[in-house]
Amino acid sequence: MLERKQMAKYQRFGALGSLGVAVGIMLFWLVLFGWFLPQQVSTGGLDDVHAWMTRLTTFFPALLIALAHLTFARQLRTAAVRNSQ
Repeated sequence: MLERKQMAKYQRFGALGSLGVAVGIMLFWLVLFGWFLPQQVSTGGLDDVHAWMTRLTTFFPALLIALAHLTFARQLRTAAVRNSQ
């Protein structure tokens, strides 16, 4: 069985990992949907309206995933502080 101090270390690592996932999902969205995907090219592609619809409809699920991971990070960090005392 892990002691409280050892558990606090793993909880801190878990919180850091959750923060990494939150930042990573937003960077992934920014690169893929904010920049590459909805560009108009000479042979067709998306017009301005469809490009903005694509950006908005993919942004909100990415935002919800990031917010969920920020919540996990906050919970783990709070538990780590309690267990380290």
